Amino acid sequence: MESLPYRAEFCDTNGREEYEVLSFAEECRLLSALGEVHDHENVCRVLDPHYRWKVSSNPKEYDYPQHHEHLFKYTFEVECEVRGEEPPTYQPNPDDCAVARDLYCVTQAFLDQQEGSELTVYRGLSRHASKFVARTLRAESRPKYEMPANVLKNFTASESFGSFYSSLVFRLDVPRTAIAIAADHLAKHRQGGTPAERDAEYRVFGDEFGTVSPDDIYLYVDGERTPLFDFVAVKETFTRPEHLCYVDSIRQLAKDDERITSDPGVSRVADWYETLAEDEYELAETIEPIVHYVVGEASELPNDWEDDLESKIGKSRI
Repeated sequence: MESLPYRAEFCDTNGREEYEVLSFAEECRLLSALGEVHDHENVCRVLDPHYRWKVSSNPKEYDYPQHHEHLFKYTFEVECEVRGEEPPTYQPNPDDCAVARDLYCVTQAFLDQQEGSELTVYRGLSRHASKFVARTLRAESRPKYEMPANVLKNFTASESFGSFYSSLVFRLDVPRTAIAIAADHLAKHRQGGTPAERDAEYRVFGDEFGTVSPDDIYLYVDGERTPLFDFVAVKETFTRPEHLCYVDSIRQLAKDDERITSDPGVSRVADWYETLAEDEYELAETIEPIVHYVVGEASELPNDWEDDLESKIGKSRI
């Protein structure tokens, strides 16, 4: 075993952290042993989409995630759909399923040694942020959430690294057996011999989520956790970074056309905006037309509003 630092851009902004992985020599021995049991060609056929998934998880651009998910759905009878709008072209065969089962067994042995029977993992929720924010603003009381689930979902062992992708974080406590593959710990995507995507990533079976507690979806800002409901419906004072996160929530609502046109949501946004105007007048002036659209006071968004906001306050943190 060896300690591996997270990717440089994360370390630069959040402080260096490390996690335990197989050394290069151990990884080579693992892959060699799998090849001797299953034939190297079969192992490569299973691991190739695993590696390439680290390039992109968008099935509209790449079919690697879809390929990988279809294999794990078929092998482990996962009760979730494979991502993507079109049905997968790849059809699993018994040889591929055998490799997938052994990768799962190796993952379980690794986690048993490193983590024990349970572990906590995290995921930044940029992709579904508008749905969760809209549901929370409309709710009379603290809601429970249903997490959109594909066969496999990527999580990280690091809370701060999950928040690097989005300040809106989903925390999940799972049994070790819910982890399909320890993606960045065993068979790592490499460029020039160096692990390229150092995220301490785990792929979790999508049918392990169920109903999510309102405390497990929260804003992680400056090291502080605030449940999403408390952040958008209860909180009365905000730091500038917290104001910016609320602004980014409004941006996501507008981008996905999730409009909040009745109470209690409208009143909650109005109360926050009044506080923003008192604390950060220029920021309030910048976001004002977007707020008007989200709460139904304007019928259209300004032209080029996304580029304009990004030029003034930067990219969304959610």
